[in-house]
Amino acid sequence: MRKEPEVLSAAQREQFNRRHEFLSEFERVRYYTLSSEEIALIQKRRGNYNRLGFAIQLCYLRYPGRALQPQEAVPDALLSYVAGQLNLEATVFEQYAQRDTTRREHLSEIQEIYGYQTFSQAHYQDLKTWLQPLALGTDKAIVLVNEVLAELQRRKVIAPALSTVERLVWETRRQTEQHLFGQLTQTLSATQKQQLDELITTQDGQPSQLTWLKQAPLRPSPKSFTRTG
Repeated sequence: MRKEPEVLSAAQREQFNRRHEFLSEFERVRYYTLSSEEIALIQKRRGNYNRLGFAIQLCYLRYPGRALQPQEAVPDALLSYVAGQLNLEATVFEQYAQRDTTRREHLSEIQEIYGYQTFSQAHYQDLKTWLQPLALGTDKAIVLVNEVLAELQRRKVIAPALSTVERLVWETRRQTEQHLFGQLTQTLSATQKQQLDELITTQDGQPSQLTWLKQAPLRPSPKSFTRTG
């Protein structure tokens, strides 16, 4: 079984997976305040737990931009804030989490009403093209992953598993590097390419010429003159 390419550390991956748990009060109000029209739509659900569950799903699509997972524990601050707007007790959500069929039905309905799209291979390829100019400016994976997730939100595309985003970033970085190397080497002669190869060639366990050239020069002193003599 082929292992998915990884570009994030375990700590960074956890940070992305749990980023909605650490919102400030201002951010919580920004992402999770329901309009009067949304509340009217939510109130049409039968049962308080369905109303709260529907609202939480809508909020998850806003931020962090992905679908609520089966049996997922929702942060208390989010539950309390949304439940308060609906005059409900946050504890009723426990009943909603027991029925995955309802969760999937509500997700489909929200997508139809608000225009959220399911992530597809077409989105994957389009985002690779979109990301290339950004990858030319930085090779920091955490920055590129964050940009992809933000762009998915702007496009109202439901974010896939984080491993898929990591693979997208990894492939884009690799293609960008190959393009850059091609641009840098296409005008070199065969002799120049051979000379560059010799810079990184090691012999008998000795460091390459490039390693030697990268070493910091010694500070000028009588002792350093003796060492280099």
